[in-house]
Amino acid sequence: MWHVGSRRGSDAGHSAGQSLYFGVDASGNYDVGHTAGRVTSPEIDLTGQSGAELSFNYFLETEGAPAASGS
Repeated sequence: MWHVGSRRGSDAGHSAGQSLYFGVDASGNYDVGHTAGRVTSPEIDLTGQSGAELSFNYFLETEGAPAASGS
């Protein structure tokens, strides 16, 4: 269910062309039964690089809990 989507593209720290979304875009939820998901990046070659840094923003919302975001 993870895919690049535009659903969170207008949220701070997100962009429509590079945001991953877990759910069904049309309905805005992940209500398809028992669900679980994982995102794995391809290997990033940092040979010859120094001071590399990985950062990301996230938006987390689950049933029965308030929304949370962070970085």
